[in-house]
Amino acid sequence: MVEFSRKLDTGDPYDFSVPLNESFRVIWAYGTMDDFMSDHVNAGQFYLTFGGGSR
Repeated sequence: MVEFSRKLDTGDPYDFSVPLNESFRVIWAYGTMDDFMSDHVNAGQFYLTFGGGSR
């Protein structure tokens, strides 16, 4: 299990805002080394939709 949290809109110009009520692609990858230059051992993607329900 992997868990994380972030704002739907971080205000960072390099981040994408997470849309509500529409599908968006999430990509993931991991490798044997903790750096940005090593090859990935495995990678994939999935689509996710967050609802904007009220409380």
